[in-house]
Amino acid sequence: MWKACAASVACLLHIICPFESEIDFCPEKYWVKDDEAPTCGYCHEEFTLTNRRHHCRLCGDIFHGGACAQKEGRLEIWVCYYCRTFHTDYKDKLQNGTVLTKFTRDLGRHHQRHFWLSSDCRELIWKEQESKSRLSGLTEPSVHSLKLIEVTRVDPSAPVDVQGYGHHHMFQIVTGERPYVLEAGNIADYSMWTEGLKCAVYVCKAQGNLQGRRLEERARKHAKRSRDGHRQLLVDRVREKQKQKRYG
Repeated sequence: MWKACAASVACLLHIICPFESEIDFCPEKYWVKDDEAPTCGYCHEEFTLTNRRHHCRLCGDIFHGGACAQKEGRLEIWVCYYCRTFHTDYKDKLQNGTVLTKFTRDLGRHHQRHFWLSSDCRELIWKEQESKSRLSGLTEPSVHSLKLIEVTRVDPSAPVDVQGYGHHHMFQIVTGERPYVLEAGNIADYSMWTEGLKCAVYVCKAQGNLQGRRLEERARKHAKRSRDGHRQLLVDRVREKQKQKRYG
């Protein structure tokens, strides 16, 4: 019954909302609990009587109204800034990708590489310089990838070491191991990669958290079934012993 209702709602939302049909809407039971989010997921301000909590129907996180989250479509579904901006403005563009200038770790050299977002929106992919394959003997470009869940932040500013070189569209993708220093060719690509990739990282991590909550729910149900099964087994044994004593 729930699956049929969810499928009908998703189909209707695809018609009246500017989102794609394959988006997995977050069921209410997997929403972030109110006591787990004392501040807004976008502006990080505390919730009050006037700044109320609103759950994003896509990621399940909690936001303020206004710029942080807005109602979309005729059904007035609450959607956060990150999910709305990513799916409506940047998803297709990021998956098509653009050419970016990639700097080495010491910022001494730079090369132009084609960057794009994977089809599942979980990895940033780019092609490095061509290398000779050991198996085929042919020269093939080596493909590298970076998982978005490993990205700590997207910094729209250039490193201090290269700010004096006149690069106006430089930005950094910061991870736990190293920063990736990149430069876009124009202001449109710069905005797409800084703002769009920031939204993509948030959506990816939110989907990971949502999957974690689903796995926890399955684990709790499995543990409950195991406990109930073990309890029923003990009850059956006691009843069997009582029958043996009664009729034995």
